[in-house]
Amino acid sequence: MTDDTLSRWKSFVAKTTERYQGILTESNAGFEGLLQDPNLDPITFVNAMNAIQIRVKELRVKLGDVYTQNVVGALNVMREAAQLMNQTSEWMDDNFEHWRVSWNGRLVRSIWARAQTLMHAPKSCSKCGAELTNRTVFHQAESVSCKHCLAVNSVSPDGLVYTYFAMAPDMIADEATVGSKIQLERQRQKLSKGQIVEMARQHWRAYVTARAQIAPMSAEEQDRFVESKVGYETKVW
Repeated sequence: MTDDTLSRWKSFVAKTTERYQGILTESNAGFEGLLQDPNLDPITFVNAMNAIQIRVKELRVKLGDVYTQNVVGALNVMREAAQLMNQTSEWMDDNFEHWRVSWNGRLVRSIWARAQTLMHAPKSCSKCGAELTNRTVFHQAESVSCKHCLAVNSVSPDGLVYTYFAMAPDMIADEATVGSKIQLERQRQKLSKGQIVEMARQHWRAYVTARAQIAPMSAEEQDRFVESKVGYETKVW
């Protein structure tokens, strides 16, 4: 590999990482603005995140294409160029995953106050109009008998409440365990099957514990969840 080719490769990597960081900086401002909207539809946020993920993926693909076409093909893969490619790719992947789950966590925390208020908003009997004071479930639909006229009412929470409980358990769990997730992915091809299974079990145990703080699960349900995920790891190892 000539010094000129290596220099041009390093310059391209530097420009790519600069562009990547520019995308995140620009997006930070946009997300800050979205979270300031008291009527934010979470789907708007999710769509924006998906669009950014596509832009970052395109950068990663471009990085790989340039490496393959202009470095590997012409110069038979010199160690320094290969190391720079691998280090940059891993850094972008890991950095973006931390960034993504952090913003998703901020999203669900920002809508919790609205969802909590809507959950406990008074509901009236559809027959006599009396307030239904004997509700027991606030985040999903339930049947409630009116204490005054005994009519059975089907009570459903606001759509934002449904959205919160559909998104928040996994987004909060992702945020809490992003480090162990990345470590598991990085070590999958380096450790024995037994070591990977144990690492996966620890990761998914922490994940389901964080998840259950929002979407309660019995000990048995958590165990089944963990073992189903560990079972998948043994198949892809």
